[in-house]
Amino acid sequence: MVKITIDIPRGYERDFIADKFKDFFLRVITDMNYNGLCGNYEKEIAEMLLEAFDKAIVGDIPCGEKSNRGEMNA
Repeated sequence: MVKITIDIPRGYERDFIADKFKDFFLRVITDMNYNGLCGNYEKEIAEMLLEAFDKAIVGDIPCGEKSNRGEMNA
C-alpha cells in the first residue's frame, strides 16, 4: 500500500466534511458507460479513490464516519 498526503483547498473543506467527494465519485462511476474515453481501468481508479477518501485520516482522526468529520475544525 502506498500512503500519500494531499492538501485539499480550504474552499473544499466543507465538501469533504459533508461527503461530497464520495458523492462525486459515485456519480462519476455511475456515469461511465464505456462508450467514450472511460473504460474499466478508469472505473477501477475512481472506485479506489472513493475508498481512499472514505478511509481518509485528517491528522490522527479517521474520517470515514460522519461523526468524526466534524472534528476537523476542532
